[in-house]
Amino acid sequence: MLSSAFDLLLVILGFSLIIVVHELGHFIAARWAGIRVLAFAVGFGPAICSYRPGLGFRPGSSEGEFRAMVKSGKSPESGGTISPTEYRLNVLPLGGYVKMLGQDDSDPTATSDASDSYQNCPPPKRMVVISAGVIMNLLLAALLFWIVFTIGLKTEPARIGLVTPGSPAANATPMTDSTEPGARLIEPGLRPGDEVLAVDGERVDTFNDVSVKVIMAKGGRDLNFLVRREIDADKSEELMFRVSPRESRETRTLEVGIAPMTSTTLGALGPRATRESIARFESVKARFGILELQGGDRLVEVNGRPVLNVYALREAAAESGGEPISAVFERPDGKRVEVDLTTSATMQESLAALSADRVVSLRHLLGLLPVLSVADVAAEGEAAGLRPGDVFARLGPVEYPSVFAGITQIRSHAGKTIPVVVLRQNDGAWREVDLGEVPVSKQGTVGFEPIDSAKSGAWVTVWPSTAEDRSPEPDGSRAPTPLRSGWLPGTRIVSVDGSAVSTLVEVRDALKRAAEENKDGRVIAIGYALPVSGSSIAAGEIGSPTTAPSRDFQLDSASRDVLAWLTWEPDLPLWMFEPESVVLRETNPLAGIRRGIERTHNVMMMTYLTFIRLFEGTVKVEHIKGPVGIAHIGTLLAGKGIDWLLFFLALISVNLAVINFLPIPITDGGHFLFLLYEQLTGKPPPVVVQNAAALIGFVLLGGVFLFVLVNDIMNLAR
Repeated sequence: MLSSAFDLLLVILGFSLIIVVHELGHFIAARWAGIRVLAFAVGFGPAICSYRPGLGFRPGSSEGEFRAMVKSGKSPESGGTISPTEYRLNVLPLGGYVKMLGQDDSDPTATSDASDSYQNCPPPKRMVVISAGVIMNLLLAALLFWIVFTIGLKTEPARIGLVTPGSPAANATPMTDSTEPGARLIEPGLRPGDEVLAVDGERVDTFNDVSVKVIMAKGGRDLNFLVRREIDADKSEELMFRVSPRESRETRTLEVGIAPMTSTTLGALGPRATRESIARFESVKARFGILELQGGDRLVEVNGRPVLNVYALREAAAESGGEPISAVFERPDGKRVEVDLTTSATMQESLAALSADRVVSLRHLLGLLPVLSVADVAAEGEAAGLRPGDVFARLGPVEYPSVFAGITQIRSHAGKTIPVVVLRQNDGAWREVDLGEVPVSKQGTVGFEPIDSAKSGAWVTVWPSTAEDRSPEPDGSRAPTPLRSGWLPGTRIVSVDGSAVSTLVEVRDALKRAAEENKDGRVIAIGYALPVSGSSIAAGEIGSPTTAPSRDFQLDSASRDVLAWLTWEPDLPLWMFEPESVVLRETNPLAGIRRGIERTHNVMMMTYLTFIRLFEGTVKVEHIKGPVGIAHIGTLLAGKGIDWLLFFLALISVNLAVINFLPIPITDGGHFLFLLYEQLTGKPPPVVVQNAAALIGFVLLGGVFLFVLVNDIMNLAR
């Protein structure tokens, strides 16, 4: 908490520095142009102290003292031994300002006839004065980028990690000519480990560069990815792929379905690790029986084969058939640790709304939604009568609840009690056990861990009305859920195509086999058992439920694609591994200056491109960050180190320069247009026009500010 507050303070001071440098540009240019500067202030509000050449330092402002001396004739307003310029340090360190004689953005009539006033300066010089703030911001950005690349920026390399099945990246078209004699056939799709060298011919240094190129792509236009692919530890090749970005359903930005590369080193949980992250790390180790692993251990072998990247774990799990896989980790001291990693079956995921602003993921199989079951029981759950393997027959008013419906019910009874009925297997027979009123903690828990959906018994329940089929699927379309309707809650799947099944993963594997054996789409019979007395709970033994006729099901191509994708994954989550990182550093100062200038130019062009994409619609208005959102992002980046804080401030400095020079009234760009008009016509625009333009500009920018502020707050609340 204290570190976050300190990071926020650094961001605020950084913002102030950017604004002060901007105003310093106006100040230097005004002095060069011979315009009388009345004040150069750091911060806003009352002055803490001030300095005026000829008078020296004063607590507060010396303006009153100077005015009195001018009025009494002891000092001229300008040209005497006492300077007309006061340098102030004000109470609120949120930027600064320059006050010039005869120049007031809010009042065009506040002019002066003095020879050294703003109005009496030739328009070309005033154009320089107006532009100087923007120029200083660009120079500051180039300087900050130079510092960043001199000390080194630790960031994610432009290497591809996870590739989403069915995504544009997974279906990327190879552009290498494989028709020539002897040419090697290149299979479609980018792969984990591919290093992106360029996108559309422009070099990329980091994964963030790749993401920005994708987000800023023109809608409906393909991108060319030049990648370097490792063939083995000593050999690589460069390949070109054509990728068609699509709009993400979650973020509404363009995406291609790739994530940054994860390293093979388990997270070291450094000094910024929270108690929650450490507890989560340790709980995963305990849950899957890998307590011997430690932060800093590096994965070196999987099933006896050396690994090129951490995704070798996923490849081995996919080939495991559900059996454990062997993994060897190496400690920093060279000691090797071998562990057996269990695997879990992958399932489809769809989204369901818990409330207007909160969604959860539903794990299912073509719409077959499992009933909530118990895996592990904590002390409070055991005291309530819960046992591992229990299937919830009723939670509150809900019969045979899904994980989603069950958790919703439990949370709605936080701090109270909830009636619970479970099915429990004893000597091969399922019996109903009424646990009565079970206490629910204030946090909305009853002390148990749900069984993984794939490993639960083949009991299924009704599909929630709040669920949406909008999770990414292998074919890139809506999630196919052909089996989601028509099931009474508590129905149990007992066979698929004549093969007996007892868990949802067995149902999955039986459907996969049937799909592989029946390419012609032959009808598959799904046998099921109804709950006793329809959808109600009947007392007594439930070992031999009434069996209804089997249900016929014909797999379509979309369902076959999904089943082909569903496989096995390691129970060691990839988030436990550190992100792969690289330090971008220039040892040659001249090279650092060149890179700083290049980065400043690229960011400036990207900012202009953002406005173009806003008009085209590929970038949405809700993606624009306001002051709260910028401060939030800045705080997160400041927590990564001084290199990222300086990098962030350089980005903000460029963006401020671009936005401040847009041709909008009340910005420097708007004032520049007025000066251009004055240069061409020989007279300034009419005051009524300037006032109207200022009002329009104020309303426009004020409306945008309020919109992004509300949007920032809503995003943070989510």
